[in-house]
Amino acid sequence: MAVKAHPNASGDAYFNENGLSIQAKGLRPNEVYTVWFVNMKTKKHEIGAGSAPYMFKTDSNGNGVYEATLLESPFGKWGMLMVMLHPNGDPRDMKNMVGALSAKIPTNK
Repeated sequence: MAVKAHPNASGDAYFNENGLSIQAKGLRPNEVYTVWFVNMKTKKHEIGAGSAPYMFKTDSNGNGVYEATLLESPFGKWGMLMVMLHPNGDPRDMKNMVGALSAKIPTNK
């Protein structure tokens, strides 16, 4: 699901036994994005999806692909999968990141 700052964005996320694959389009061209597992209940908590720096860069058309190996299943542990834009190009800058796409993670596979 696209968020306000990226109204034309869309994507597909696929989980397999060992990992996660995301194919996104309609994002801002030539920008840095990161991928996070997030829980919003009680207190917001997040962890990067895969290995640091959890990032991908879009092409000149705003398309991007993210592939990651996961050490454990997110089902039942995390509520959402979020793709975040880093306007300054630094995937470590969590203070200035902006939401782009989000999806609910089912409780079981």
